[in-house]
Amino acid sequence: MSRFAERLASDGHVVAYFDGDGVMLALDGNNRTRSRLADVNFAPGACWAESAVGTNGPGTALVEARPVEVFASEHFVEAWQPWNCASVPVRFGGRVIGVVDITSPWAARNPSLLLTAEALAQAIGSQLEADAARQESAILLQVARDALRARDDFLAVASHEIKTPLTPVRLEIQKVQRLVERAGDGVDPRELVEALRGADRHVGRVVKFVDGLLDLSRVVHDPPPLALEPTDLGAVAREVVERHRRDLERQGCHVSVSVPHEVVGHWDSARLAQACGHLLVNAMTYASGQIGVEVDAGGSRARLAVRDNGPGIAPEDQERIFLPFERAVRCRNHAGFGLGLHVVRRIVEAHGGAVRLESTVGRGSTFTIELPLASVKPTLAAP
Repeated sequence: MSRFAERLASDGHVVAYFDGDGVMLALDGNNRTRSRLADVNFAPGACWAESAVGTNGPGTALVEARPVEVFASEHFVEAWQPWNCASVPVRFGGRVIGVVDITSPWAARNPSLLLTAEALAQAIGSQLEADAARQESAILLQVARDALRARDDFLAVASHEIKTPLTPVRLEIQKVQRLVERAGDGVDPRELVEALRGADRHVGRVVKFVDGLLDLSRVVHDPPPLALEPTDLGAVAREVVERHRRDLERQGCHVSVSVPHEVVGHWDSARLAQACGHLLVNAMTYASGQIGVEVDAGGSRARLAVRDNGPGIAPEDQERIFLPFERAVRCRNHAGFGLGLHVVRRIVEAHGGAVRLESTVGRGSTFTIELPLASVKPTLAAP
């Protein structure tokens, strides 16, 4: 834009740029004109909104959202009447974000100044649109790359999770084959039944895994249906901890449960147990050691917090980890699909609540579920 201003400077013109509030951002052009205009505070930093100083080119163009030319005595203030202003709004994303103004002594007025200002405003708007399009393309490209990375991680984990129980199934089947081949008609029924029972047990693990995956998929795409009933949140927390007690001990985790008083609300106990379980498994997976589960209520909300002393989560990752298939650290040494925290959020939001995360790198994390004690209108489970 400064090149346009240089070409206009020889005739005494200056080009000014204003933001959406009428504040001048910059001023280019004829030095003598700029010096004279400084006497009436036509300079960067000054506010020329019509509501502040009355009729003038930039301010009126903002109010009317159209090209405006204010000539000499048309100005509200007498000190501005030696000047001519041609002002045009700059549009971006369908809204006015500022103004381009060409100002000159009234004697140097040229009928083409308003057209020139329109061309400048259009050039600025086009440049902003182009820059925004490039930035949006870069963002979409990064989103696509992240999605591909998440997909690859998902497929790798899914492959591992499915192969793990299928391998012993195959071994049990081979064992049955060897028994039959070795013994012929004299197969020991007890050995055969035990081998088949082992195969069935591992097949059951695969079926349970697939059912769980389908359930997670439904929660990811649709609000989880709720079966509301009077629910003791402390009892849910204790039950979930007991259910995972053996795995917690195996991971070297020591869990304390704090429930100072009874907290009862109208919630889906099974869904809340699912959410609490995901938070507990998340803490167990990434932060062995002391884990605290706290249930409390205050005001109109109940709270269930899971606190750990693990490595913590960096600020830039604290929102991302609630997205599907995302983890704070890319690591395939841990089972799971990166869906747990997303499922927690969907379940809690279906209850009209929210999930908060407080974490400091190196000092652990606290995930807090907040639930309204008053009844909300949820997505109900099918009968």
